[in-house]
Amino acid sequence: MITRDIRKELKLPITKDIIYFAHVVGKEYEKFEVEHIEILHTFPRGSSSLKILLVGSLLNEQKEVYILSDFLAHMQKPSFIRDMTEIDYGDYEDHF
Repeated sequence: MITRDIRKELKLPITKDIIYFAHVVGKEYEKFEVEHIEILHTFPRGSSSLKILLVGSLLNEQKEVYILSDFLAHMQKPSFIRDMTEIDYGDYEDHF
């Protein structure tokens, strides 16, 4: 359960499920529901370092991910996938 206070502090939607998109390859993303958020550190300018608990859609397995609050907030926008697919990953895929 993600409390209303944490949602407000992190500028996340109050009434919607919190979603995390994992980059798979190229322009593909996998969608996960965020089940829990732990604030690890808050920086002076307001952004926070988070540990989030994700629930996978297939086997209901859980996974921990570390992320900055500003990026998680950006993931909640309807334009997130479009914004991210405008990035050319071609040069980076050879390095991973």
